[in-house]
Amino acid sequence: MFEMIETIDQWWEKYQKDMEKCLTRSLGIALKSEKGLKIRTTNQSEKNETNRAKRTISSAGTGLKETLKGQFGNKVSLALDEQEKALDKG
Repeated sequence: MFEMIETIDQWWEKYQKDMEKCLTRSLGIALKSEKGLKIRTTNQSEKNETNRAKRTISSAGTGLKETLKGQFGNKVSLALDEQEKALDKG
């Protein structure tokens, strides 16, 4: 009888260890999934902000091209075009 109780205790301990392993794995999977979601959200936010910056630069460039004339206007336009290209590369 004592051996049977000892065997049941061993099985119970093994069961508890296996459950802890399963819970640990589940937690790891959940954290990995959450991290992936945060990365995708961050990447999307970065794209949105980059597009917004490009639109702002383009809009400012259009307005300045009409307002500024001569060499200074050309230099400003070139600088804004370079910034737009830099955003495209980034």
